[in-house]
Amino acid sequence: MLLDTFFKWPATIERLRGDVVGEHLDGFLAYMADAGFAPLTLRQYLGGATHFGRWARQVGLALGRVKADDVERFRRHLRRCRCRNGYR
Repeated sequence: MLLDTFFKWPATIERLRGDVVGEHLDGFLAYMADAGFAPLTLRQYLGGATHFGRWARQVGLALGRVKADDVERFRRHLRRCRCRNGYR
């Protein structure tokens, strides 16, 4: 459970695990950590991943069906994003 090593507050960990992408976050962090990313960078990418998950839910996109054009739609969203806690 990699989230436990990045966040000390149980409420933060619980919130992240309860997010739309929560079940994927430990694997995502493990993959990125194995690739050599620094802890601060991992936290930033984690914010981006949760932002993408919330956006996907808003537009009705199933995470298991994400395609390249969906990622491009998200990139366009980022240009005008006003999401609360939206990581770019």
